[in-house]
Amino acid sequence: MAVNSEDADVAFKSSDGVLFRIHSFNLKACTEGFAPPEHSTFKEIVPLTEVSSTLELLFQFIYPIPQPDLALLEFPVLNSLSEAVEKYQVFPAMNICKAYMRKQLPDQAESVFKYSLKHGYRGIMVQVLPLILAKPLEESAGMMPSNVVLQWIKYYGAWARVASTAIHGNPGLGAYCLSCHSTLNDSVHHVMTQLGIGGISALQDLDSVFPPACCVDGGSQIRVWRKSVEDNIKSIPDFEGLAGTERPWGIEFYEPWDKSDVIIKSNDGKLFHVHRANLEKFTSGLISSTVNEVTSSTESASTLDHLFQFVYPVRQPDLESLDFDTLASLALAVEKFKVHSAMAICRVHMAYALPKHPSVVMSYAASNKFYDLMNVAAPLIVVIRIDESLALMTPDLAVAWIRYYERWNEVSRSAFSFSSNMRVSTRPHPRRWVRSCDGCKESSEDTLDEATIGILCKLGQGVKVLGNLDHVFDLASACCETRKEDLRAWRCSIEEGIRAIPAFETFVET
Repeated sequence: MAVNSEDADVAFKSSDGVLFRIHSFNLKACTEGFAPPEHSTFKEIVPLTEVSSTLELLFQFIYPIPQPDLALLEFPVLNSLSEAVEKYQVFPAMNICKAYMRKQLPDQAESVFKYSLKHGYRGIMVQVLPLILAKPLEESAGMMPSNVVLQWIKYYGAWARVASTAIHGNPGLGAYCLSCHSTLNDSVHHVMTQLGIGGISALQDLDSVFPPACCVDGGSQIRVWRKSVEDNIKSIPDFEGLAGTERPWGIEFYEPWDKSDVIIKSNDGKLFHVHRANLEKFTSGLISSTVNEVTSSTESASTLDHLFQFVYPVRQPDLESLDFDTLASLALAVEKFKVHSAMAICRVHMAYALPKHPSVVMSYAASNKFYDLMNVAAPLIVVIRIDESLALMTPDLAVAWIRYYERWNEVSRSAFSFSSNMRVSTRPHPRRWVRSCDGCKESSEDTLDEATIGILCKLGQGVKVLGNLDHVFDLASACCETRKEDLRAWRCSIEEGIRAIPAFETFVET
């Protein structure tokens, strides 16, 4: 395999005695932390402190081959790899390891926090802080490096004071809604109990602490209470221990530099000066075989600017900061030109773009047969017109998509039959028998029929409404609790049907 090549010119030895034969060109092109002896031979074996399983993964990142799937790794292996990647500055692996370390939250909060603090990943630190604040002070302080323990105690104390004063902001027992005039005692008791039991951790999820308003226009005192708590939280200064900053990246390609020998022209006229050796080693199909000829690309300058960073030994772009259009263009170009060092991280960030950009993500996933992404995007695009969703598929996936879409159609059609399960009573009328709600006994026949027909009309729009059942079932319009239960049961029957639909990839014939 690539990490043990016969024609390699550098040899490394793991801490458990395994030899790895590596090409020095790849080390220089993709890393900064390895320092093999000049003109080294296999007789000069460089010892490393990492175990062979870590190095086996690490060295794959410096070759133009598909990168390891980090989603399959146990956390101890991922953690060891991530530390080694930072230690040796293996640029093609740094961002993808960072992304997968972030994915370990909240289960591995302590280890991920130490990783982010050590390597200056402020974005992860900020994300982990609420998880650490939920721990007792003694435990959370023990997670901090000694040089920031005092700052942490100060920061923790500020949150503790907000948690303490939050209880005292209550409107008091006996308060009532100024709109519907119902008592707020139960709501006040609920909030005080949640704040008292949860303490600082309760402040991390105020939606579970403060109940919904008692009516459409009501609950103003509760909202004022919550607003005061939110204002106090915003007033807490940032944790001073977050000294890390995301390190800059970037090479300027617009002028000749360091013996660059290839010029590539973007579709908007920008010229990029790059090195043939790097492109030939780490991309495919991007340059022509003719020397000293400007190669025209169909990609924009922005896309090429980001793409070329992935074939040099520099910190790669942080894709979190990209707007989606730039990310999508980069992801497509990376697959087109087989830039293996960028494929995995682009795929991760395209997954992050769901559910906001399902159509573009599905098209990208379908083109590259990323079935995991297709499975997530499929329920999001099934609600658009069938011809539009089919246009996102490659021809070999069209039949599978039609089969998948038909399963959603079956759920849509079966939803109509549940209306007969609505609980109603019949009672005599001077001229005929009439129906009324089985719960309140008051709603008229016309009112019941109007509500049911309204739901049926919405369901009659087909699959597209199954993506927004809140719009289909308006519980606020129900005449009583019994009617609400019936509507919930109707909705649940549809949701159960949707959950029973297999993942899209099961419809693909292999």
